[in-house]
Amino acid sequence: MWEFLVRFILRFRLAIVLSILSITIFMAWSATRLEMSYELAQMLPESDTVFKQYNEFRKTFGEDGNVVFLGIQDERLYSIEQFNHWRQTKDKIRQIKGVTAVVGIENIPQIKRDDEARKFVFEPVFKNPPQSQKELDSLINKAFDLRFYDKLLFNSETGTLLTAVSLDRELLNTKARMGLINEIHATASAFEKETGIKVYYSGLPYIRTRTAEKIESELKLFVFLALFIASVALLAFFRSFKAAFFSVIIVVISVTWALGLISLLGYEITVLTGILPPLLIIIGVENCIFLLNKYHHEYRNHGNKIRALTRVVQRIGKATMLTNVTTAVGFATFIITGNKILVEFGIVAAINILFVFLLTLTLVPIFFSYLAPPRLKHISHLDNQLIRNIKKRVVNTVLFHRTRVYIIFSILFIVGIWGISRLHTSGSVVDDIPQRDPIYKDLLFFEENFNGILPLEIIIETARPNGVLQPRTLASIESLQQELARHPELSRPLSVAEVIKFARQAFYNGNPEMYGLPNSHERNFIMSYLPGDARRGETVMSALADSAMQKTRVSLQMANIGTRQIQQLQDEIQPVIDSLFNPETTRVYMTGASVVFLKGSGYLVKNLLTSLVFAIIIISLLMALLFNHWRMILISLLANLFPQLLTAALMGFLGVPIKPSTILVFSIALGISVDNSIHFLAKFKQELAFHNSNIKHSVITALRESGVSMIYTFVVLFFGFIIFTASSFGGTQAMGYLIAFTLLVALMSNLYLMPAVLLSLHKRILIKNFSQELHYKQSIRENNHSEIDSYELQSYSEVQEEIPKIHN
Repeated sequence: MWEFLVRFILRFRLAIVLSILSITIFMAWSATRLEMSYELAQMLPESDTVFKQYNEFRKTFGEDGNVVFLGIQDERLYSIEQFNHWRQTKDKIRQIKGVTAVVGIENIPQIKRDDEARKFVFEPVFKNPPQSQKELDSLINKAFDLRFYDKLLFNSETGTLLTAVSLDRELLNTKARMGLINEIHATASAFEKETGIKVYYSGLPYIRTRTAEKIESELKLFVFLALFIASVALLAFFRSFKAAFFSVIIVVISVTWALGLISLLGYEITVLTGILPPLLIIIGVENCIFLLNKYHHEYRNHGNKIRALTRVVQRIGKATMLTNVTTAVGFATFIITGNKILVEFGIVAAINILFVFLLTLTLVPIFFSYLAPPRLKHISHLDNQLIRNIKKRVVNTVLFHRTRVYIIFSILFIVGIWGISRLHTSGSVVDDIPQRDPIYKDLLFFEENFNGILPLEIIIETARPNGVLQPRTLASIESLQQELARHPELSRPLSVAEVIKFARQAFYNGNPEMYGLPNSHERNFIMSYLPGDARRGETVMSALADSAMQKTRVSLQMANIGTRQIQQLQDEIQPVIDSLFNPETTRVYMTGASVVFLKGSGYLVKNLLTSLVFAIIIISLLMALLFNHWRMILISLLANLFPQLLTAALMGFLGVPIKPSTILVFSIALGISVDNSIHFLAKFKQELAFHNSNIKHSVITALRESGVSMIYTFVVLFFGFIIFTASSFGGTQAMGYLIAFTLLVALMSNLYLMPAVLLSLHKRILIKNFSQELHYKQSIRENNHSEIDSYELQSYSEVQEEIPKIHN
């Protein structure tokens, strides 16, 4: 098969190049239509109960994440000049297209008691802009007496003012949101520059938009860094501009295909698909290194360029295909998670890794068939003194010091188990944003003054009209709010009960001391002042209850706490809810973006663990195609699961929690790290055929040749993943250094542990189905003894010289 394939590639090389060029031009055109994703990632399947409840809530009350918050804590703002300046700034924000409402202290309404009409009326506290400092001070004090707004729109203790900017939901999931957020920010920033008063920004739309901007900028940065590292590594290894240039051409084509495919599939650039181009560059360069290294080995042996290129495909084509398939499997297992962003990432990554394999396998032979043969300086890297010394030390260790290898790896295994015992599961809505980032710092500002800005909702369904306004329901809501007040991570609630308490304060002419639920004697008087449309949901009540007044919400904001704290919070609140509300007549449940995130994180972690198990099983089955003995599969898995163990231990020691952005590291790392094992074992299998199934000689010879490619690809992959530590997202940073660490341990496992185990078990391992290889070798010797590579014979003689102490 591989012989036919390489003949086809070289015979129709011009047609293949023109076809690839045409596809690349089409993919480049398709990539121009690619857009960034502005939607909040959906982590739960649509059939999930929590997701259904959240959709039901949004259908009744609207979105809970369409507000941008602006905060100011500065005494200078209370001067007449600066206050009016800030009011004018908010008027400008109100006029921006896409802004539906701007609510702040200057336009909050107060409830007034109209005895003639026997009803409550809403009047603004600031009827007109204040004209003097005295008037402003009086109005501020009057606003601060309205306890309904305290810790919602202002903090009377710290003097912090909050402005809530509501946005058009239709624009939030489109590209227009970028311009909308930037215009709001620019307008507020102009106020900052003119007055020197700091403005803080937050809210889910703001955080999501700034995150999308960072993804877009980092995509360009990582592509540049990956190309730079790949180019430097190729030049350093092969000392050939041609080898570096044409390898870079191949990976650039693969990136173009990837971006074009994302667009063709109707996907958008997310935080995960944004790292795909640099990943493909690194994986593509890894393929090029294996192929070019084999090409130089072959050319040095016999000096025939076309023969060398032919043998590259014949001898390592299958192993290269298997390494790329296993890498693709590592990504493809994300498809079973059911998470939209991970499913898209898994599909695109798996397909494009296979594209990378096809491009490297076809274009490397084609490009170098047109080029002049490599010169002596281009293949001198095969005799690099440093690499020779490393290989000599490795061979010496696995031959004569295997006990030392087992002791070291056993100690590391014990340390790994200890580290895993320190692992914990956690995560928060914005925990991937570093603490030094202005977004995170502004978020802390709102947590300190308003206990957070992340939505949390408690829905109460009474199943009867006007059931929300029943005294028992209101009393239960008030008791629930008192319990919620015990949790510092929650803001002051906004509910129908708070509106009734506000009405009671108004009934007593705004006396702050009367802010509370009416007693049985006051209730009829106060409720008679509520206009009928309030109970029909046409005023302020419409945001808090449905039109029939049988379903209501207790709306809170929550600090950026982890999933464990959210779960603990739920576990503490639920018993209180069960004790206050009769489950037979009233349905109560918690929802909102925070609850969905909690359930989604747990769901995602569980499914990512499942995908890792699937990856191990599928990779094992794929390796069974190459090695038809179960012991060989176990040995290869041992060398690649050990790095996973130590990576998990490192997470435990560093306090890195298990969360969606870190657990996906294991599937990716497994798919990539297994590549070296496959190349080593494939070469080992070939050597068995040449050395009469002599495992000792085959191990050492395979280690000599594949060890060079292992080291080369490790350097490229290590630094290729290290670049992700430059990301501003914690999850991307963790992926960078954790996968780099995994690859380092995998290199040590493949260089020391796997050969040592093979040598130790050489009398017990039964290698089957090698009769074809032995027959092939014997037929070659009978027909033309020179067909056996001189390099292979040289390696065999070197092994004989190095192991005189070993007896067969």
